[in-house]
Amino acid sequence: KIIHFVRNPFEMVLSNYFYHSAVPTPEKWVHTGKPCVDTYEGNATLSSHIVPTLRSYINGTDLSPSFLDEVDGIMSLCNSLFRSRAGMENATLYEHLLQLDRLDGLRLATAHMAVASSESVKHLAGGDILRMANNIVRFEGLVRAAPDKIHVKTVAMGDFIGDTQRSIED
Repeated sequence: KIIHFVRNPFEMVLSNYFYHSAVPTPEKWVHTGKPCVDTYEGNATLSSHIVPTLRSYINGTDLSPSFLDEVDGIMSLCNSLFRSRAGMENATLYEHLLQLDRLDGLRLATAHMAVASSESVKHLAGGDILRMANNIVRFEGLVRAAPDKIHVKTVAMGDFIGDTQRSIED
């Protein structure tokens, strides 16, 4: 049996931004992480790991080019915000979150959460939003492959916090 917790992506990005821009920051990686890195070993990207799973989920249908364009657009946004402004060429992610106006800080933190590889911060964070969707699809595949052996309960974190017992009942 597997219990898989998921979060509302909107709540997740807001929480991420406010948590990592706290003074002092609760996590050390925001002083060293590069939020706009989307590659893994072998030059693979988060998209190259996620797209095959999503493609199989929609019965082999090719994803629209707009999906990949959107991912590229998020990376472009990230790069336009990180270390691109005068005086911030060597700033850390944490310094960006503190010094950018709130909207741009939220955009940067959201871009990191959406498409960055965890390689960018030594596998501590990044790409959570796309990986969450990927995990849901992969768990569904496991259940289809072995329905008598594998049981997955996906629980929304907000539901779990609001009514723990009801959220985990089948």
